[in-house]
Amino acid sequence: MSQRQDYEAKLAEAQALKKEQIQSPYMTMKEFFEDTESLAVKALAHKEKLLEAGLRESILADMEVLNNATIHAESQWAQERHDQEAAVEEWKKKSPAAYKFRDYLLSAARYAFRKDDNKLKTVAYIAEGRTNADMIQDLSDLSVMGSQNPEAFAKIGVEASEFEKASAMSEEMLNLRAKANGTSEINEERVIRDRFYTLTKELADEVRDCARFVFHDDPDTLDDFNTRYN
Repeated sequence: MSQRQDYEAKLAEAQALKKEQIQSPYMTMKEFFEDTESLAVKALAHKEKLLEAGLRESILADMEVLNNATIHAESQWAQERHDQEAAVEEWKKKSPAAYKFRDYLLSAARYAFRKDDNKLKTVAYIAEGRTNADMIQDLSDLSVMGSQNPEAFAKIGVEASEFEKASAMSEEMLNLRAKANGTSEINEERVIRDRFYTLTKELADEVRDCARFVFHDDPDTLDDFNTRYN
C-alpha cells in the first residue's frame, strides 16, 4: 500500500491513543525514520531468534506500515507549516495595499457624509481600532455603507465597483490572515504526527527490548539494534 493508504489504515488506532500516552520525538524525524528502517533490517536478519523469544511475528510488518503512516503524517504537518509561511509572506505583500484602500474609503466616507452627523458617527465607529482584524472588518463595513448609499458616493466620484472591491478584498484578507495564523491547524497536524510516532516507537521499543534479552551476551549484535540517536 502507499504511505497515504497506510496512514488511513492506521489513523483510527492513532486517534485512539489517550493524550497522556502521546510522545514527542527527541530526534529529528529524518533520524527517526532512518533509525526504524535500520532496526527493521536488523530484526529481519535475526527474525528466528527474536520470534523464539516471544516477539510477535506480525510486528515487523506492522512497524513498516506505521513507519510509512508516520512519514505521511510528517509530510502533512510540513505542508501545513509551508502553507502558513507562504500565507505570512503573501500577507506582508498584500496588507499594505489593503490598509491604503481602507484609508481611502474612510476618507471618501468622511467627505461624502461631511454634512450628515449620524453617518459621520458610523464612519467614526468603523475607523476605530488599528489591528489587522479591524482593517478586515472595516473593508466589509465600508462595502455595506457604499452599497447602501451609492448616490452619496457617486456625487464625489466614487463608483459602486470600489465597494465591490472592498468586499472581495475583505474576504481575501480574512482568508489569508486565517492561513497566516493557522496555529490550530498546524498543532492538530503535529499532534497526529506525534500519535503515529508514538505507535511506531512503541513497536521499535518492543523489538529492542526483545533484542536486549536475546543478545545480552553478544554485545556486537546487540549494538546493531541500539539507536544511534540517544
